[in-house]
Parts: sequence; C-alpha cells; structure tokens
Amino acid sequence: DIVKAKYVVCLECGKKFKTLKTHLRKAHGLMPKEHYQRYGLDPKKFPLICKEYSKKLSEQAQERAMRRKLVEKWS
Repeated sequence: DIVKAKYVVCLECGKKFKTLKTHLRKAHGLMPKEHYQRYGLDPKKFPLICKEYSKKLSEQAQERAMRRKLVEKWS
C-alpha cells in the first residue's frame, strides 16, 4: 500500500513523505491529476497526504473554528 499512517510513498522515486503534492511538482514536474492518470489511481482511494497528518490538520481546523465561534459569541 502506498498510503500509510505516517507517510505516502512517491511512485516516481520511492521516497516517503507526509504529503506528496509539492514534491511531485518540484521534483518530477507533475500535477496531482497527471500523477493519478499516469498510475491509474483513484484520488479517493489514494490521497496525496498520509493519514496521521491529515487527521492532525483536520483537528487543527476544527480547533480554529471553535475558537472563532467563541470570539464571535463574546464580541
């Protein structure tokens, strides 16, 4: 499997990353759509971000939204 909890494997070079989008563009000149087409991958099944990092970003976004609501409530 190329998408693990702590990393995503680049199919171009085999290196492991938390997120592939920037690496694909800078190292291989590929946009995500081109990467998916080249390897016949489904974006829903093969995200360009590892599971732990995705969860962390989601939690941070939820915390920011909650803080924003509290500030709006008390303003």
